[in-house]
Amino acid sequence: MLRKNSAFTLVELLATMTSASLLVLGMTSTIYIALQASDASTNPAKQTCDGINAISQLEYDLTYAKDVLSGTATNLEISVADRDGDLVDDRITYNWREASGQPLTRTFNSEDPKNLIESVHALEFAYTENEAKELLYIDLQATIGDRQRIVSGSFLMRNRP
Repeated sequence: MLRKNSAFTLVELLATMTSASLLVLGMTSTIYIALQASDASTNPAKQTCDGINAISQLEYDLTYAKDVLSGTATNLEISVADRDGDLVDDRITYNWREASGQPLTRTFNSEDPKNLIESVHALEFAYTENEAKELLYIDLQATIGDRQRIVSGSFLMRNRP
């Protein structure tokens, strides 16, 4: 008498594995497409981090700045001690185009501008100098993102000649 084994055949296992793989691939594709469709620049946490990073970069540059070469409410150009080894003072420019949604950029010497904050809705640099021109206070207020987050900071230039 022949006894029938109750096991899966190789063909059945291959068919099951193939269908399971297709199911996982479909779910992964869906998640990937959803992540690509979401705009990371509108993420509130990213906007806040970008603002904090921009303030930190500006604070570092101003702490070691020698002089303000030019400044308006939306543009700041400073000179700093040599950072690239050519024995010449370097220029750093912060610029915003005065249009809501435009980025705040930082330019080092003649390099291409780099975006510090992707979308700025309002920005103003304000300058205050004491009579001896030893101290320069710069106030920055920037409104970033869709929910109008405000980042601000006051900086003291210490390296003025």
